[in-house]
This record gives sequence, structure tokens and C-alpha cells, in this order.
Amino acid sequence: MAESASSVRLVIMHSTMGHDLAKLIEGAREICPEAEIVGCTGSGAIGRGWVSEAVRSLAVMAITGEEVTSVAMQGTTGENSRDLAAQCAKSLQRQLPATNTIMALAPGLDVDGDAIIEGIESVFGPDVPILGALSGTGASVPRTPLFHGGEILEDAMILVGLGDPELELVQAAHHGNLPHDEYRFTVTKAEGNRVDELDGRPAWPVVMDSLDLPHTTHPVEVICLLGLGMDLEGAAQEEYDNAQLMRAPLHLSEDGGSFFTQAAVPEGQVLVSCQRDEDHIFQGVDRMTKRLKERLGGRLPVAVFQSDCMARGRMSADTVSKDEINSTIQNQLIGDEPVPWLGVYGFAEFAVLDGRNCFHNYTTALSVLVRR
Repeated sequence: MAESASSVRLVIMHSTMGHDLAKLIEGAREICPEAEIVGCTGSGAIGRGWVSEAVRSLAVMAITGEEVTSVAMQGTTGENSRDLAAQCAKSLQRQLPATNTIMALAPGLDVDGDAIIEGIESVFGPDVPILGALSGTGASVPRTPLFHGGEILEDAMILVGLGDPELELVQAAHHGNLPHDEYRFTVTKAEGNRVDELDGRPAWPVVMDSLDLPHTTHPVEVICLLGLGMDLEGAAQEEYDNAQLMRAPLHLSEDGGSFFTQAAVPEGQVLVSCQRDEDHIFQGVDRMTKRLKERLGGRLPVAVFQSDCMARGRMSADTVSKDEINSTIQNQLIGDEPVPWLGVYGFAEFAVLDGRNCFHNYTTALSVLVRR
């Protein structure tokens, strides 16, 4: 036991906020003294055979071998996400030039997920797949801490590089929202990831009018009722088994007129109001997992990473059973095999879609490592 623990190079932890995070890190360092400790918080954690959104939930994966490393930089914002991701990626490349798979972890609120992808790809190119999540927490706690280097960091960007040439990453994602085509809006004023106007009117009141709700409603109160979709076409729509790529309003400007998403929404973009559909979620996850298993071609996963939207768990008011969803996924992919499985309920997800790295909201995103 001691010998195997001493060979661990990286420990990844996903924890809910009820734990004493400093003690978790301290405990991991005592057991695996040579390992880098990385991770993030979420509203829940997922492991092989279980899922929990209890106040104290924890999922851990330990990685051995020389072909793994991590880097972190502090100060992430929506405005600097691309530049900071590029700086992190350059540092990662220096430490592990053979990096062929990247896990990205970043804060859940003031961030631009698309820009993170752009920054990483400016260094590694578009063919290195990205997995990971934005850190999350319970909706009443406006903090999304991350872990790196024995520290708890509020605004860090963390990149984990994997460089084993014998391993391949296979990914899939699905969100299960359906569009209400009568509620389509054109972004007429926006800056970065702040949307100011839809159809020439203050953006958030327009969205609330479509739901017949007060303009003072906070986005978190309707996160399970409302998503804003951007239309997909062709192969991307077919692979996704969804007609839209989703964006989630998470907070408002001081005057309540503008809303912020976790990626830039340009002027001219058409957004359609979407709502989760329980049947589409269950059936979509089943179809996604079957397609993913076909792509594995009979190969048993070496490890599975799962990034799940917090709105697919407890926040769904029990209309969707997270236990049944995760049981379906794991039974199809690994059965009773002792495959390491690490997952988190966060604020957003990274996974390849139609051959391109993509930033997602509201999805279950699966990233499966298999031998080539």
C-alpha cells in the first residue's frame, strides 16, 4: 500500500463544500507525498457505482506514471480567459511536451469557456482533446474553489496534461433540452459574455417575459426551466442528438437588465428559449452511451471522467433521477469491471463535438480513456 501510494504522481479530487477543504488536501498529501493535488468543488461528486450530492461528498482518482503533470495560474476572469489559458498551456507544454490530452478546470462564474479553448488551442492546436469542467457549488454559495499545489484557489485556471502515447480519449455529451421556437431572440447588444439587449430591449426582462415571470427573478431560480440555445447544423446536431448548443445565464448586471453567460455571445447571434425534457434526458443519455460504446470497439476503458451539469442533479427537484442516469451510463460502459471513474456536478463542461473542442452547458459529458 505504501509503495503504491508513493508512486502516485497526480491526485484529482472533486468535493462538495461541506468538507474542510484544507484538511482534504492535507490528507491526500500525507497518503501520496510525491503527488500533485488538483481538483475543484461541485454540487456533487460521482464515482464508480455511486453518485452523491450530500453536504460532504468526495470523489478521488490517483494517477501513476511519468506522463502526467499539471499547471495553474490565478486571476481568471471572463476578459482574460484566453490569454491566461494560453499562458497555462505554454507552461504545460514546457513541462510535458508530449501532452496529447488536457483536462481543464476553471472557476464557475467569471470565466469564458470558449476563450479557454481558444487559448489552449493557440499552443497545442485543435487536435489535442480537452475534457474537464467549470467548478461549481450549491446555488446559495457564490464560491467555486479549486485546488492546486496544496492551496485552495478561488479564481485559478488548472490544466492537467496527459502524455501516454498508448492512450486515446473518446468523448460524448448530451443535454436533453428542447427548443420553444416561438421564443427566438436576436442579440442586438452584447460585450464579451454580457448580453445587454435582445431584439432591442433589455435582455433579462425579455427572457423573463417569455416565461411570464417577474423581471427581478434571479437566473439560478430558473436554471432548470430555462436555457438559451444556439442552433447547430448537420453532423454536429446529429452527433449531439440535440438541435442546439446551450448557454446558461448565471448572474445579472446591477440594474438587472443584462445577464452574463460563461462564454461570449456575439451581437447577431440568435438564441432560442429551451427547456429540459425528462424523456429526452433519459433516452438521450441511453443513446449517447450506446454510441460511445460503439466507438470504443470492444475496448475496456482505462478510466472515465464525467462532467455533469449541477442542474441535472438535485436542482431538478427530483424530476430527473441522477442515480438512474448514472447507473445506465456505468452499466453500459464498464459493467462490473473495476474501472476508475471520477465525476463532478459543476457549472459547465468541456468535450469534443463534431471533431472540435467544445464548451457545453447543461450536459452529461463523458471522457473515456482507452488503449489505442
